[in-house]
Amino acid sequence: MTHQDAEQRELAELYVQRKLSSADSEAFEEHYFSCDACFEEVQSLENMRAAVRDAVRTGAIEEAGENRWTWLAPLAAAVVLAIGAGYLMLVREPGLRARYESELADARSAARAATSRAEDLERQAASRPAPTASMLPLLVLEAARSDDGSNRLQAPAGAPHVALWMEPPPTARGPFRVVVSLGATVVAELGGLALNAQGAVAISLPASQQRPGEYHAKLFAGAVLIQDYQYEVVP
Repeated sequence: MTHQDAEQRELAELYVQRKLSSADSEAFEEHYFSCDACFEEVQSLENMRAAVRDAVRTGAIEEAGENRWTWLAPLAAAVVLAIGAGYLMLVREPGLRARYESELADARSAARAATSRAEDLERQAASRPAPTASMLPLLVLEAARSDDGSNRLQAPAGAPHVALWMEPPPTARGPFRVVVSLGATVVAELGGLALNAQGAVAISLPASQQRPGEYHAKLFAGAVLIQDYQYEVVP
């Protein structure tokens, strides 16, 4: 945007009156912070507008006054205020405008970076496959194994993890520890476990550690074994 464009479209007055669109307002801000004439005009108009509002509020002039001469006094005062403000902004405080421009540029840069990051996260989330129940098979273990196959786990192909759900006795107190073994080989040991909201201990194991075979899942409360679950993983 050029200074001539700003003058021809009377953007300073429209900006002060808050009548510009967001795009035009942003473009004009980028221009007037680097244009002494437009910057001074905006400051003057803002101070005049504030002085007239104050005069209306205090009753010095009527909001839609019939006698146009009654607002000359506050208008003249507003001009004086605008000149004083312009002097302070441009002469006494030469670094103020530069500092404000820098802060505004930093804020816009941060907003653009945050928007870009949010868009990246949305794209990443959209590119990931939606999780399904079959991706995390869950086996609720029975303390005493029955013959109905209730302690039998079959992980679907491609499932990255399997979950084991154990319900300790009501009197048991954690922290809990679970040791999972296949025969004499310990395949997983997890400690520092707590009860979930349903009063159970739930663990997630890599499916690669759950090859077909007969397993034991021993649940400890501290150093005390409180449950020994048996389950079978089938192909």
